[in-house]
Amino acid sequence: MLTTASTWATPLLSGLTSSLTPSNPPAAPFRLIAGLHLVSLPLLILCAPETVFDRSDSSDSDSDASTKASRGYIRNVIRFRPPLTSSSSSAARAVRAVVAPSTCLVSALSAVPYAALWGLAAVGAILVVPEPLELGPVVVGALLTGPWVLATLVVGGLACFYRGFHDRFTRRAGCVVVAVGAFLVVVGLLSFGLGLDNFMIKPVPSSPPYFTPSAAQQLSPPLLALQLGILAAGIHVLDTATRPLIARSASFSSSSVAAAQGSIGDMHAAIVAFRSFAAAIGIATLRASPLRPAVIAMTVVQILVVPAVLLLCWYAGEAVWRADGRVLRLVDARELKQSGSFFDHD
Repeated sequence: MLTTASTWATPLLSGLTSSLTPSNPPAAPFRLIAGLHLVSLPLLILCAPETVFDRSDSSDSDSDASTKASRGYIRNVIRFRPPLTSSSSSAARAVRAVVAPSTCLVSALSAVPYAALWGLAAVGAILVVPEPLELGPVVVGALLTGPWVLATLVVGGLACFYRGFHDRFTRRAGCVVVAVGAFLVVVGLLSFGLGLDNFMIKPVPSSPPYFTPSAAQQLSPPLLALQLGILAAGIHVLDTATRPLIARSASFSSSSVAAAQGSIGDMHAAIVAFRSFAAAIGIATLRASPLRPAVIAMTVVQILVVPAVLLLCWYAGEAVWRADGRVLRLVDARELKQSGSFFDHD
């Protein structure tokens, strides 16, 4: 929820700060971000080393750290002392996780939705600023509150019963979650993209104005925010199935809990990187001029990709997990070919 709020509440806060500083509105958001960095960077420097602390080698002690030890810890952090031990195998596994089959399948499910969400959000903001709409920074920021509100509701609602739902996250439940998320993505993508295109001047001009005065009066920014929010909600529903899918693969191919946790983290980081890359492509390539063909093409691709991934996971799930184990080198490939039990051999 914090990530969702920090992502989608930023345009609204930027619009509010721009309205409070009419002398130099474009500089207001950057001043706000710089002020937040004054707080976030010290927290990052002081808290990041604690997240990578190897607790398995630590001694059990209930006593509080002394002042001398605390000062020594801060001095070591300020000096940016590198870790005492490093694992080349862990770094290589993180690279191999990028091409793991489960990583590619989950990334394929969310690549088009992320590209569509960020691309349409950028296009919508560009279209409503010029005449005849002339929406200010605050209204444009409010236009992007739809993804913030609906995505927060989805994330918060799932967080209430995620632990119990995660325990019962069977293959059938995963398919249902993916189908519901894909349905919301298609609804939000078509309603926002085609709805916005219907009000635009035909043929779409390369420069403003993009709407006639009568069409601009009929265009509803709250409805656009709702449609964009449905798309964002579908993405977060799809994201619900991400960690259980890769966790099932890691538990199948890993020999220990530590190896499974490392594989889950590496594959999830690769998925996040793929999603960010897809969002960047959507922002860079999606334009207002061929909006209708682009929206229809992304919808068709998503409709084709989702059933293909679900069928592959349903009928060839173990084959995908075995391939993950081979790619990540978590198990010996010869052991995966054994059909008998280990206890059948002398």
